[in-house]
Amino acid sequence: MNAVFFDLDGTLIDYKISFEELYNTALRELDVEPSGKAAFSEAFFDVLGEVDDPFAAAITQTEVDVNPTAFSDALVRAEIEHTHEKAGVRSLLQALDGRYSLGILTNGVGRVQRTKLDAVDLTDWFDAIVISSEVGAQKPEPGIFRAAENILPADDYVFIADSLDRDVRPAVEYGWHGIFFGDESPADVVDVQRLADVNDVLDRREWSS
Repeated sequence: MNAVFFDLDGTLIDYKISFEELYNTALRELDVEPSGKAAFSEAFFDVLGEVDDPFAAAITQTEVDVNPTAFSDALVRAEIEHTHEKAGVRSLLQALDGRYSLGILTNGVGRVQRTKLDAVDLTDWFDAIVISSEVGAQKPEPGIFRAAENILPADDYVFIADSLDRDVRPAVEYGWHGIFFGDESPADVVDVQRLADVNDVLDRREWSS
């Protein structure tokens, strides 16, 4: 059987409000005036994969005066509260179920990514959940795709994601099939603008189980 892996954030789920609003919500919960969002975002991606709690580590690299652990907890609460599934997710999973092994392949903190999936009741659809913090490699590194193959053996692999350079192109370079989910139409990879179109693409490309 072939395997279809999905990115999580921006592909299967999104937030009801912007990340800046999530960040501000977390600080206001702690009675701290919001500031430092740009510095936090830059620091977060620098420490992601390097520390156990990148939210706490990143906020310490800003000028925001807040308890790092309390901020991390508040930000995660805000993310979970505002997480929702993207349009077409459940119907697509229903169409693929039984024909493919299904997996999640995501960068992030294990407990947070798993809680997001639970919050939208999607966890049970997947045969494997591969999270960078749990396997010691993150996209676009080849190691995370290798880890996914070890966790969910299959005859062939397809990766569906909303980032070309971090997700889809590295997957294709590694030897997987890639489907880009977004508004662009790149010449070098297959793309869809709606999740509802993924099943048709899989059938048309004969990436069948």
